[in-house]
Amino acid sequence: MNLQLTFAQLLVGAAIRVRSFGDLRSNSGRSKLIKCDPVRISVSVREVTPGDAAEKTLEIAFPLDYPESDDWYGRFCVKHVGLMPVQDVEQPEHDYEIAHHTASDSNFALAKTWVDTCVSNHTSCTKNNPMGELWFPTRLIDINPMGSHSEVRIVISSNHLPMSPYITLSHCWGSGKFPKLLMGSLETMKDRIAVCTLPNTFRHAIQITRRLGIKYLWIDALCIVQDSDEDWQREAATMRNVYKYAICNIAATGAADSTVGCFWDRNPLLVRPCEIDISWDLPLTGNYYCVDRSLWTKNVGEAPLNRRAWVAQERLLSPRVLHFGSQQMFWECHELEACESYRCGIPRSRDPLSFIVRTGLKRLNPSENRRAQEGVSSSMSEFKFDALEYWDGIVDLYTRSSLTRKEDKLIAISGVPKEMRRILDDEYLAGLWKKQLPTQLLWFVSRPMIADNGRPSTRPQIYRAPSWSWVSIDGCVVPGNLGKGDEWDLLPTCLDASIDPPGEDSTVKVTGGCVRVRGILKPATWECLWAGRLYELFPCGEKTESNTFWPDEISFSLPAEVFCLPLLSRFWNQTRFVDGLVLASTNNQDEFRRVGKFRAQDEDDCRLFLKHKLTLSSRRTVVFHDLEERSFNMV
Repeated sequence: MNLQLTFAQLLVGAAIRVRSFGDLRSNSGRSKLIKCDPVRISVSVREVTPGDAAEKTLEIAFPLDYPESDDWYGRFCVKHVGLMPVQDVEQPEHDYEIAHHTASDSNFALAKTWVDTCVSNHTSCTKNNPMGELWFPTRLIDINPMGSHSEVRIVISSNHLPMSPYITLSHCWGSGKFPKLLMGSLETMKDRIAVCTLPNTFRHAIQITRRLGIKYLWIDALCIVQDSDEDWQREAATMRNVYKYAICNIAATGAADSTVGCFWDRNPLLVRPCEIDISWDLPLTGNYYCVDRSLWTKNVGEAPLNRRAWVAQERLLSPRVLHFGSQQMFWECHELEACESYRCGIPRSRDPLSFIVRTGLKRLNPSENRRAQEGVSSSMSEFKFDALEYWDGIVDLYTRSSLTRKEDKLIAISGVPKEMRRILDDEYLAGLWKKQLPTQLLWFVSRPMIADNGRPSTRPQIYRAPSWSWVSIDGCVVPGNLGKGDEWDLLPTCLDASIDPPGEDSTVKVTGGCVRVRGILKPATWECLWAGRLYELFPCGEKTESNTFWPDEISFSLPAEVFCLPLLSRFWNQTRFVDGLVLASTNNQDEFRRVGKFRAQDEDDCRLFLKHKLTLSSRRTVVFHDLEERSFNMV
């Protein structure tokens, strides 16, 4: 048996209850054999972080099957585990039976408890998605027509007005063949669909919906006509409401395709919380839960489903998400993140750096000013800043996900900006926000060589967005907003910005866009210093040491001569920075396209863009170095 895998699973929950480490001391460096089923593991335990007991971390080392080197760290795999006092972790009074399979009665009972408690008691969740507001998708699946469990059917909401809530499904399609709604099958599916003909994920979703006591289910493959581009475009534009008004979203989080399903066999011992009794001659004594730092990230954030770009929107807009992972169920709503191991909430450390690193997507929902709820004073500008930070997190998450159809980049996230527009009171420009455009323009591709499943970042030939928008790039994007409290100076003047949508909805598709700028354009050359991973920029051909260039894409068509457009100047940590865009001419008069971002970060290099050493003052005037401002367009 693979020792590493077994011990990694042990840290998710517990293969045993370790009642005592005896007199093992934090500074002894000795190892002790701990017996667990089905292997024996040699571990050494030592105190890592200082502070009170609630902030302790254990470092646990176990021998590798194939040592990488002769030194200690090369021969052992090291895991850091958060320690939470048992009394600080809320657990239900009644016992919970962790079954060998996630389709057990106890699983369904727990899922129903989570849903019912949220609907009845969670103010934030009901405020964002009022149950009194009725909205239904064009089509729904009636999972219990005439009391039959072997058949389901498609119903048209306008003809068959549902008076009860519905559930949605998030899933990975995969490449397998399964029944889909087509123009020619609509009438047949309105009559009946044999459940046995559906893939496992659909069948399991139907079973979960029934056990939750809900009559209607929405699945994209069965509720959108798949061979009608007109129907697909119309329904895709309503995704915001499809997920927003669902009572809950079932997520087949652990499944890589629709044949796998929602339910998994598992070892119940690996789900039980690991409780240890520590007896050391240190303040760290008593009963503690060993909490795996990566519990949420490993089982939810990095699970197969959440690598799909469409799913980011589905999670963000759904009021509640019930994740079916490969080890256990997880729950996600605005007020609670829980799992079978910790049914009342996954433990958080008292330290601001939580033991559990997780997305917190529901807690960051911009539809609600959480500071006002918690009684903390907050100006609207601060709240809008929080909302922009939230948007940055969405962009980071979304651009690391994959899309089967690259042309869906804008529409697959379109529901989120529709929600955020009323919060920010701003105009959405193909991924960027107009009032914050100078900073929003400063996004860059973090790893252009390995941006998309190991492939270099690229701009697709099919037009998706202007070059100044991250939507135009297939790659992992780092958004351009500055940190709260940063002082910066805007260098050019953004005269106007606009996009050209083909229809009324500018969030789903654009056919063009332009930013009109008045600023400095400085000629420059560039050089690749390290195998497509490190680039340097030389304004006016002057050799420098700290002008970093982040190209948007790794392309042989990148022109040798480019132009620098300085956007922002700031002074941080006793260092001057100038951030700006790298542009290339389109060969049209006064028209340029974006090819990357640059940063100069010491006084000498910054003087190449600015004539005088700047001090942050609202009364000073910026004078540029031997160059005049000019007006031009970025497309």
